[in-house]
Amino acid sequence: MDSARHKVNYISKLGTWNMAARICLFWLMIALMCGWMLAAEPSNTIRWAPDMATAREASAKYKVPLLVHFYGDGCLPCRTLEDRVLSKPEVVNTLNKFFISIAINATKQPQIAAEFGVHSWPTDVFVGPDGQTLHRGVCPQDIQAYLSVLQNVAVMNRDRNVLLAQPTKAAPSQSSPAPLGQPVTQQSVTASAPPATGSPTDSVASNKGSVASALGVGDL
Repeated sequence: MDSARHKVNYISKLGTWNMAARICLFWLMIALMCGWMLAAEPSNTIRWAPDMATAREASAKYKVPLLVHFYGDGCLPCRTLEDRVLSKPEVVNTLNKFFISIAINATKQPQIAAEFGVHSWPTDVFVGPDGQTLHRGVCPQDIQAYLSVLQNVAVMNRDRNVLLAQPTKAAPSQSSPAPLGQPVTQQSVTASAPPATGSPTDSVASNKGSVASALGVGDL
């Protein structure tokens, strides 16, 4: 009798455990599906690099421009820019896809602001993969004006990448000395970039690779 009762209790508990396991599995699947759907959507925030060294390394590796965004404590124009421009999907997606971005609090890191010659904010400094400054200026508070700056910088970076990729031609050697009294001249050789074709950011995207992986945030 006790054995039969024990068997019934055991089976009853198994049924309870089985039902609980099914419920847990169901909610786990829901959570995984929601996480996958969220991951598939474009990010709604700018992926800021954790530090300057990482940002510069990623910019050089993937041949994309580096945006150094300067803001400050108690800066009303900085807050306005964040609300009106930097939080908008088209700006966020453009920066995440075609730029390496880092935000610098100029109030707390004045040495970096001084390094880039920044004395007021919000100010953006765009630097090429080779460390050359492409653009420096106070941030436009209009979204279309800001996007125009991003497009122009992307074009400059693309053309500069093409120019730097051109093979360097050696200057012709002087096979014989110049006649007496005649100065020796050397031909100046400069490389020129071919005319740009396609979308302004096409070659930027092709050179970019997985920018996010360099920042430790996974692929875009």
